[in-house]
Amino acid sequence: TCDFTLADTYAAFQCFARNERALVAHLSKSYQAIREPYQVNSVLLVLASFTLADTGDVNATNARLAGGIDRDEGLSMGMLLDRTGIPMTYHVTSATPSAEEVSGLVASAKSNFGAKRVIVVAGRTPHAREIVETLAESGDGFVFFRPLETAAFDLQAWVASDYITTQSGSYKVKSRTNEMAGIRVKDTVLWGRDYAKIARKQGRAEDEARDLALDGYICISSSETKLTAGTLFHIYRELWRLTEPFQLLESDFSPSPYPVAHAIHMRAHFLMCYAAFFALRLLRSDMGWSRNAAQVA
Repeated sequence: TCDFTLADTYAAFQCFARNERALVAHLSKSYQAIREPYQVNSVLLVLASFTLADTGDVNATNARLAGGIDRDEGLSMGMLLDRTGIPMTYHVTSATPSAEEVSGLVASAKSNFGAKRVIVVAGRTPHAREIVETLAESGDGFVFFRPLETAAFDLQAWVASDYITTQSGSYKVKSRTNEMAGIRVKDTVLWGRDYAKIARKQGRAEDEARDLALDGYICISSSETKLTAGTLFHIYRELWRLTEPFQLLESDFSPSPYPVAHAIHMRAHFLMCYAAFFALRLLRSDMGWSRNAAQVA
């Protein structure tokens, strides 16, 4: 508990936004000086997308964040994690970053941190094929979500066939090697009972007549053909681990108690979330990764 008013806190956002990149760089430098150098033989670049809430800020209409990103289009955050899962830095990009944008982030990871190889993790993206081709040219990898509703019939048929089921019957998983944009990839499918229940509930609300045969199935494609299905889904889950703590909810910010420009508000928000996320990852690391974020909190 502090003596600050909520308005005082919002007034400080200008300071946070102004020093955003300097503080992120300082966290990185301090971690390596106090703890250990980042493990950069293989790093993850996780591209998480966000829809920004209307926070009631001043000049919110057509307000832009860094890089000319329109807040009405949403945005994506590229989080760089070392091999052990410790955050290294983050960048704000457009909602659906192009192959050129992703290539720039990969190059930055290599030049600024000495990353040997970068694995890009992403959900739905209209630029998947172009990004895959670009990563293949640079010797880097990917773990991408593969939408089943638009997949070819042979993939849909394979998804619905035989599985290895867990003893409880809550999950089932399988993999196969395939080609994507002329590149050898590993398709991995996970079915979860809870995923199926959620999907069917949403499906009934959106379209009573839609085919429910693929509800509960999640398919990912990866260049990392030697990794196990469990390892690949562990990597893919970094998307979910990032989306929740950084997400903006309208109820969190409306109405704004102090006039803050929307772009400044967003930059400050992501900085504060990153600092907290960084600290949480250090705690989990110190506990030998034996507890998840909710348990640590």
